[in-house]
Amino acid sequence: MQVNKKVRRQNISWLENNTHYINCAVFIDRAVTKVMDCIFEHCSFRDESLMIQYIENCEFTCCNFHILTSNFRNSTFHKCHFIEINTNYVPKSTLRDCHIKRLLLCGGEIDIESLTSVDSLVELSLENMQVENIEMLLRVDNLQSLDLRGVPAYVFSDDFARMQFSQLLKLDLSNTACSDRNIEFLKDYSSLQILNLGRTNVTSRGLKHLRNLHNLQSLFLNETKVKDLADLPALANLKFLNLADSDFDDYVALAKFPSLTHLDLADIPLRLEVVNYVKQLPNLKWLSVCIGDISIDVWQKNLPHLPYFSRAGWGRLDWIWHFWNG
Repeated sequence: MQVNKKVRRQNISWLENNTHYINCAVFIDRAVTKVMDCIFEHCSFRDESLMIQYIENCEFTCCNFHILTSNFRNSTFHKCHFIEINTNYVPKSTLRDCHIKRLLLCGGEIDIESLTSVDSLVELSLENMQVENIEMLLRVDNLQSLDLRGVPAYVFSDDFARMQFSQLLKLDLSNTACSDRNIEFLKDYSSLQILNLGRTNVTSRGLKHLRNLHNLQSLFLNETKVKDLADLPALANLKFLNLADSDFDDYVALAKFPSLTHLDLADIPLRLEVVNYVKQLPNLKWLSVCIGDISIDVWQKNLPHLPYFSRAGWGRLDWIWHFWNG
């Protein structure tokens, strides 16, 4: 790459395009719209959270970042260290031999093969991404959180089913075409604590694949065809259960989850008998329903101990949402 000038061993507060920076300490004191045609070698980006709208045609070698938020195009990062990367756009960009703890991508295209030697990854989000070579994730052994919200159906191939993340704690498959067959692999994920299957094609029959998830604390089955929980085991640690806008009517099954603190039954036609089953949950603190055949007076009379009761919509359980994204 041809550049106009070189800058060595300086403290930098503003980035110029067409520049080669070597051994510089970078403190950005204003918003940066675009960085183009630059080379960075052994530079330290000192901002706790650095936001650059676009990084295009740049090369970074042996650079250190805290949190970088940007859109990449035709850029290469080699042997760089990050705590977190947030980006929406990564065409023709590569991360080679980088140490990254959290990689959060959204709404673009990525070839997983371009992420070489990212064994350090603990959290990976591919939300609404067009993903190629998903099988390359097999080498990421330390992954604890995987977000595949909105990824296309072809991602759930035989290669995906062969992936095994022994330390995975959070998995989000929501808003995908994921079906009962696609979640068979979950039987081997006993470490999972949070699982989001909301807005998928999962049905009651698919819940048999969750039988070994005894550490599960949060389960999202909202906007699914799940009608009963007969195949779901008694999950002693389950605290958060979202069944909003599903086909659920298996009230007696709620007794299998005595640790429930948060229960979402909004947008479900409920019969009066559900009140008796809900009030038998000893630890319940938050409940969401939509007022229809059962009046709010009936709910409040039978559940006077609840510190939080809502009858709005899915947004009413903001605390769960923050828990999931935390």
